[in-house]
Amino acid sequence: MISFIKSIVFLGPVCLMVSLSAHGQQGDMHDAYNGNSKFKRPLSVPSNEATKKQLALAKAEGDAVDRCVNWLIKNPGEYAGTQNAGEYKVTWILSRPEGWYVYNDHRVSWISPAHVNAHLWLFVQDGADHRIVPPLDISLAVLNSRGETLFETKLPYAWMPLINGYGNNIELPGNGDYTFSVKINPPSYHRHDPYNGDRFTDETYLQVPVAVNLDRISSKQPLSEAMEKQKDLARLAGHAYAHTLKNMYKQANDGRDTVIGDYKIAFAVEYAEGFWDYEHGVFRYKVENDMSGRTNAHVEIAPLDAKTGRFLDNLNVTATLFKKDKKIGSMHEHFMWHPWLYHYGDNWRVPSAGNYNLQVQFEPPAYRRYGRTDGRQFLLQVDFIFNNIKIKTGQK
Repeated sequence: MISFIKSIVFLGPVCLMVSLSAHGQQGDMHDAYNGNSKFKRPLSVPSNEATKKQLALAKAEGDAVDRCVNWLIKNPGEYAGTQNAGEYKVTWILSRPEGWYVYNDHRVSWISPAHVNAHLWLFVQDGADHRIVPPLDISLAVLNSRGETLFETKLPYAWMPLINGYGNNIELPGNGDYTFSVKINPPSYHRHDPYNGDRFTDETYLQVPVAVNLDRISSKQPLSEAMEKQKDLARLAGHAYAHTLKNMYKQANDGRDTVIGDYKIAFAVEYAEGFWDYEHGVFRYKVENDMSGRTNAHVEIAPLDAKTGRFLDNLNVTATLFKKDKKIGSMHEHFMWHPWLYHYGDNWRVPSAGNYNLQVQFEPPAYRRYGRTDGRQFLLQVDFIFNNIKIKTGQK
């Protein structure tokens, strides 16, 4: 195995929290989330994994996301904005409190907002092509006008009616000047492409100063309700992804899709290929030697929202291959960042080229679903078999 090694260098400031008194008052967070990370546009160049045309397909999906983001910024009023930080384009919105559905055992329950007076949304896009970046670990610290930390919380990833993002209800003590201090940790998922996949390796910091009038927030419609009315806009990114998927089918050795309830499930099979693997603070690009025979096929799965066509992140996808009635094996398919088509995938070792059956299984997404109407979906698990898929063996 050939490995290119890159050690992650954390460019953010050192986190230092000082207790101001014995009564548990939190310290000044300026040392923790100080300043904005300098924008660094990620690389987007033709490679063995992406042609110029294919990179343009990803940009078309990003353009569709931009149209949604522009609508979001204009809709809620003055408490919204977009900033570049690190390798991301980040849009923030402060609106009235929100409810959401939580999933448990094939049911969803509505959680109404309580003891809160605002909701902070975050939409994080790739700084190169502007696609939504798959789930990230995002922390929020809220500071008052004196720079003192009022509280800290996480901004969980969620399904949303328009585009997916991050959000949480918060309780502000009153009108005034605040700073929302955001930290984005480097994601650990695999990435394809020896050049374009080398990204998102630094901690990223973002400071958002806002002069808040809570009366203006409370007088507005919940943003999720406004999102639900934008049906055509919500399908734009999905339409772009569908066009990209057709391009993948042309490149792959086999690929097709089917609709099952709330899901559209797609697969593609290719030759084994390299990817960036993030482990123990080190980023490595792993590619098999052509003669090793260790892996000889790559199986890709793309679960989508059937209504909008958008890719569904954060699923535990299992693939099982059968040759006739014999089980070849099962594998947890990792999420793969890809320069033009997000998917779940992994390299396989199959005994020979030929026709196989592919079983795809996953539970419904566990994350929050916003939207009183649109959020009531993705309740059933998927267990589906694609018959007679054609696998050719080799390495890219």
